[in-house]
Amino acid sequence: SGIGTDFLQSLKAEITGAGAPTTPAEARKRLLAISDTLEALGVQASKRDLAAMVDLMRMYGHTRRLFAAEKYSTFNSPNVMLKKHVIYNEQSEHSRTLLNRLAPHEEVPGTNKKYGPTFVWGQLIFWYKQTIYEPAASLSAERRGTVSLPDVESARGGSRYHNNDKQRKALITNLKTRPDLLWKTGTIWSFRNEAKVYGSPWLDAALDHPYQPIKKEEIRLKEIFKLSEL
Repeated sequence: SGIGTDFLQSLKAEITGAGAPTTPAEARKRLLAISDTLEALGVQASKRDLAAMVDLMRMYGHTRRLFAAEKYSTFNSPNVMLKKHVIYNEQSEHSRTLLNRLAPHEEVPGTNKKYGPTFVWGQLIFWYKQTIYEPAASLSAERRGTVSLPDVESARGGSRYHNNDKQRKALITNLKTRPDLLWKTGTIWSFRNEAKVYGSPWLDAALDHPYQPIKKEEIRLKEIFKLSEL
């Protein structure tokens, strides 16, 4: 298919030749070296479907902070409503019967709240939306590309993603202007993130300068996408 044996041997050497990385810095350096080999392979074999994998490996290679969410246990709160706090009664007949049996100071069954493992994270993200009952429900969508980088497997569908492709150009434009926005759906990228490990170059830039706008010069777009200018 146009892929030379020398390139394949070079790629294998990059992956296994020096043994497993022992530090995060070594792992990042290894990823960047493999991405360079894949890029050269794509040029030699005219295989533009490698562009997605090259870009993705550089995103991971330029991510300095990786973290996992705290594994909080799910629990249910006590019931939070007393009979005397029920101002109007639009419940079903069963509920009306139950309420009529309660004394004013008694708790209304079923008014407790369930708190899942990611409730705290969701609450921190959506603190300004006071009407959201379950803030973690939209958390996975908000993390798309911003805090959670794409799955490596999704880069295998890269025949629709190459250097002159609309998807790639749109992604670069979005990262230049609003790196804090979730990535659009309908692209090659998927975000199952089965390992539940998070981090991105744009999150690094935000953490480097808290409470300040993210500058496009600080999110390493030139290095990731090999751009001549921003």
